[in-house]
Amino acid sequence: MVILAGICWGIISIFIRPLAAAGLSSMQITAVRITTAALIMTPLMLIKKPEKMRIRLRDIWIFILTGTVFTVGYAAFYIYANVHGEASVAIVLLYTSPVWVVLLSALMFHERITHVKLAAILLTVVGCVLVSGILHGVGSVTPAVILTGLASGLCYGLYTVFARVAMDRYESLTVTAYTLFFAMLGILPLGDLPGTLKLIPSHPEILPWGFGIGIVCMILPVFLFNAGLEHVETGKAAILVALEPVVGVIIGMLLWHESHSPMKLIGIVLVIAAIIMVNRDGGDS
Repeated sequence: MVILAGICWGIISIFIRPLAAAGLSSMQITAVRITTAALIMTPLMLIKKPEKMRIRLRDIWIFILTGTVFTVGYAAFYIYANVHGEASVAIVLLYTSPVWVVLLSALMFHERITHVKLAAILLTVVGCVLVSGILHGVGSVTPAVILTGLASGLCYGLYTVFARVAMDRYESLTVTAYTLFFAMLGILPLGDLPGTLKLIPSHPEILPWGFGIGIVCMILPVFLFNAGLEHVETGKAAILVALEPVVGVIIGMLLWHESHSPMKLIGIVLVIAAIIMVNRDGGDS
């Protein structure tokens, strides 16, 4: 389920390209993705599974963190690093998240930091560096880009950790619904919804692609990731989901005819090797 979540997140460019071509900015696309997902998920849950929408008021802080703070924070910081820096730099900094997750999970959940986890983290980071193409050279990287890129990885990692806290108290459907709802509350003031609505009459394709990105790249992966956390350690989950940039690169090579250098292919192999290592790790090594 965690790997499938990474695949769903990894194919996001299929939806981003037509939405961007219709005139939406990165932040507008993020708002469409989150808002559409929440507006689909929340009514369905209230109609079909109202009992799963019952939560204790004292637990709302968890969903404010997973949704409003970490989901929106990750998206906003990641977009800033992309817009003001290089996409390759942004994705490498984003995938520092397994390091944060493994460290925080050891502190909060007493998960063991095994040799296999450390080796898998190293393979993941090196693989993402190779996949990104950053070694071929990028433009000047400002301190703001480095800080926001690292912040995106930290938010991504903190979402994983606090989603685990939520999963200890509620089922994955409940966690998914409330995370998306609070993420929508956080993104609406930033996403220029009126500007997006004005574009729909002249670009009706925004509607199907908007629903697609909300369902395929938000509802499905968030649910799958949360459900996977019921059975997988948070540290392992953070490494498994690193398949996302690999899928993104493969999509780019197949659909958008982006370069497929030997270094990228080696990076893909390293990330897949890390995923295999984590899956075979019994926790004792």
